[in-house]
Amino acid sequence: MKTGTKTIIFLGISLFFTSVNYAQTKVHHYVDPMIGSEGVGRVFIGPSCPYGMVKPSPDCTVSPNSGWLPMPKEVTGFSQVHVSGTGGGPKYGNIQIMPFSGALDKLDQSSHRTEENVRLGYYETVFKENQIKTEITTAEKVSFYKITYPKNASKDLKIDPGFFGGIS
Repeated sequence: MKTGTKTIIFLGISLFFTSVNYAQTKVHHYVDPMIGSEGVGRVFIGPSCPYGMVKPSPDCTVSPNSGWLPMPKEVTGFSQVHVSGTGGGPKYGNIQIMPFSGALDKLDQSSHRTEENVRLGYYETVFKENQIKTEITTAEKVSFYKITYPKNASKDLKIDPGFFGGIS
């Protein structure tokens, strides 16, 4: 073989391994957690770990187990255990939290979302009424929340340890 041919073969093989290596390291960017979330699928959209105990997500409705509905539906809180599909409702209760600002003069602290960012292992939303940003990720047995309140706003959090979804 000529030197030029060897160089072309070497460059071709190098390019192949470089592109394969790049594709393997970035494969999680191709996962869309929103697939199957609308309609009858009711797929859970929040972050979770494989075989993890928690599946936190916004609660936008009392009916489906996934908790989520597309905008403009309002969020009533974030509960910690959701499932995809139908059946297996919250028989034993769930812990729901809801960040808010101001006096707790009413039990319903629902708020509409202005934006929503859903990626594999991450959920983020900003509320229209109070501009509170909520970010969620998980580990195997715990949900992690980062709540960013507007400057000079009171920082309040409603916790409902007996939340049952559609049952009051």
